[in-house]
Amino acid sequence: MKIQEIEMIPVRIPFKKLFRTSHSARTHQESVIVKVHTDERIVGIGNVDPSPGYSAESVSEIKKVLENHLIRVVVGRDPFTISMIVDSMDKAISGYYHSKALIEMALYDIVGKALYVPIYTLFGGPRIDKIPVIGWIMIGSVEENVEEAKDWVSQGFTTLKVKIGKGIQEDIDRVAAIRAALGDKIDIRIDANEAYSPEEAISLLTGLEKYRIAYCEQPIARSNLDGFYKIREAVDIPITSDEGILTPQDIINVVNKRATDFIRVKVMKNGGIYKTMSMINLAEAFGIRCIIGHGFGLTINALSEIHVATASKNIFYPSDMVGPLKMKDDVVTERLQIKDGCIAIPQKAGLGATIDDEKLNQYKIKI
Repeated sequence: MKIQEIEMIPVRIPFKKLFRTSHSARTHQESVIVKVHTDERIVGIGNVDPSPGYSAESVSEIKKVLENHLIRVVVGRDPFTISMIVDSMDKAISGYYHSKALIEMALYDIVGKALYVPIYTLFGGPRIDKIPVIGWIMIGSVEENVEEAKDWVSQGFTTLKVKIGKGIQEDIDRVAAIRAALGDKIDIRIDANEAYSPEEAISLLTGLEKYRIAYCEQPIARSNLDGFYKIREAVDIPITSDEGILTPQDIINVVNKRATDFIRVKVMKNGGIYKTMSMINLAEAFGIRCIIGHGFGLTINALSEIHVATASKNIFYPSDMVGPLKMKDDVVTERLQIKDGCIAIPQKAGLGATIDDEKLNQYKIKI
């Protein structure tokens, strides 16, 4: 089997409503879809969903990297030689993990389809039959956030992730109101997306300790590992690292600095399915659990993370692959289904998704 063509389609799809984090306020998601065509008429698909302020790559940058560096080292290759193709992409250009994940995801989809198995089978098979996931609460008013929290719980979700970064007292008030409204029957995680200084984060988390917070994600800038250590020494709430965890070396760095309690991985952030699996295994060797999933995006990307979670032992649940819930629409024939706060693992070959070409054309944009 040989790869004949790589087709890249940028899309823009609206969210169900305005979503605010400390990084940005957003009304839509710009994503990239690829179709990798083979000479045996098997087409692999991939998808990444860059987030402004979070991602190191934009849709336009991904397009340039594929056109100028990656497509030429992939076309003509055997899609079953995934590790060698990834090596070639790494030699062609350093970094640009979203761009490489986009192609690698489609290669695994081809291999799974050719062998008539889901991707997780290629990594030893399923360890779990359904993936519990979180409910997301964006930055908003106390009243809005309490109503959102109640709605998530009514749908069967038992863990909520509250975006913070609005201001120390405002964040405390929002979390306190959610805890008061729902009692102790749910877990609450918080995510600051780098909004605070170490001193501010310590003040915030000290004020939140009595509300039984499962962990605080990325309270300060991704590069400030000494600040992460300072926070961990000062408060009892566990700390999770996300934005700064791109490569295995980043895991080693946070371990050496004693800078984190949990690590967040994402297929697009970490350069693909195989690299994400290897980073989860590395974290396990250091005794650190991983959270997986991204909060904004489409079904295809979410499925890639579901396959990784399904085959991995070192995952701290619930997971975060709930981006499709925020979207008004998608580009697949069957959107991700979440019931009682859980996603059933895919049973179809490859990623388990089929492109809806009519939707793809509807949301296609020019870059």
